[in-house]
Amino acid sequence: MRVRTTPTIGSVAFLMDITHGLAGFAMPLTLKTEFGMSEDWVGALLGTSGLFYITFAFFAGGMSDRLGATVVIRLGAGLIFLNCLVFSFAQSAWLYVLCALTSAAGHAFFWPAFQAWFGKDVGRHEMARRVGIFSVSWSLGLNFAGPKFGGLLMESAPRAPFVAAALCALGVLLFFQLLKPELSRWEVHPSHEADELRPREIRRRFLRGARLANLMAVYSIVTYRNFLPMLLVDWGLTESQIGSLMMVLGLAHSGTFLALTLTHRWHYRWRYLLAGELLGMIGLLAFGLLAGGIDPTSDGQTPWLGVILMLPSLLMAGGMAGICFMSSAFYGLFGEEEKGKNSGINESIIGSAGVLALYLGGIAFRIGGESAPYWTCGVLVGACVFIQVSRLAPWRVGKSA
Repeated sequence: MRVRTTPTIGSVAFLMDITHGLAGFAMPLTLKTEFGMSEDWVGALLGTSGLFYITFAFFAGGMSDRLGATVVIRLGAGLIFLNCLVFSFAQSAWLYVLCALTSAAGHAFFWPAFQAWFGKDVGRHEMARRVGIFSVSWSLGLNFAGPKFGGLLMESAPRAPFVAAALCALGVLLFFQLLKPELSRWEVHPSHEADELRPREIRRRFLRGARLANLMAVYSIVTYRNFLPMLLVDWGLTESQIGSLMMVLGLAHSGTFLALTLTHRWHYRWRYLLAGELLGMIGLLAFGLLAGGIDPTSDGQTPWLGVILMLPSLLMAGGMAGICFMSSAFYGLFGEEEKGKNSGINESIIGSAGVLALYLGGIAFRIGGESAPYWTCGVLVGACVFIQVSRLAPWRVGKSA
């Protein structure tokens, strides 16, 4: 069945990352409040699920190229639905652990296949438009609607976010299973337009540089998403207030995606990517200073002043994540024949960032306190910029961007 491009890509990405946003918001708080897990153990569990995501995403992308994207999409959506259903009613911490791992596998199947599905047989401008629609929509679901509604639902019933996530995944599964949707396509060669725009060697440098940037940007976002709620609990904020603050991160993320969708000036231009990373690094280091300077147990401290000062850092980090993800996704799809494989590699990088953030964040928290995870992010983003400029920049082969 032929379907309209914009509402289809937008609604599917939005709903599927609402499932991730709802479960991702509720999982750390549920493990801490209901099962008594400490921050470092929560980080270790979520990091281990990230290992599953890395492994399955790497192979799932190639599967979508061989078996067809819609087959793998249905497999992923079905796994996510089943695991969210179990999360809704499980009373055993061990069952939570098992479902955290298999849920990661479901997302690993779904996302590379979905990107390969909407990126097939289109030109550069249409590809950029579709990547932009996809990026804005998943960001709104994951970073805006998921945390906001997750906080509101948890206040009404502790397991309500998981029930809502299961319903979203079920809707997407039935859409692909029953309607078998198809998007409009163009008769275009996968690489001719790209070869005319930039030589293959230059495009490969942009792709590698964007992947490295995306690794550090997602590392930073995962650090905020998993450690910031626990910090704000210590500051005395409620679940809905925490969800509203996490919403700011999502708005910056989505706003950057939207701005990049409206222009093509950033295509194969290095300075846009570097500027986003430097802003994100400044925001992370500033928040590290802020997090280490507030003690909510001390007389005279005002956590809400810290919350207000936190907002610019969240906006900078969200902007960095926007330009880095958009670049990595676009360069991996445009001009490439194995779109599923490249999307799988991109999703594996995202999973790797999640693992690094949770494991290293937990270690940094234990050694250096509440501000250490954000300091670690800022230093790593700076190291990423250094590697890009010294090793990967296109002017290293005699062509400036």
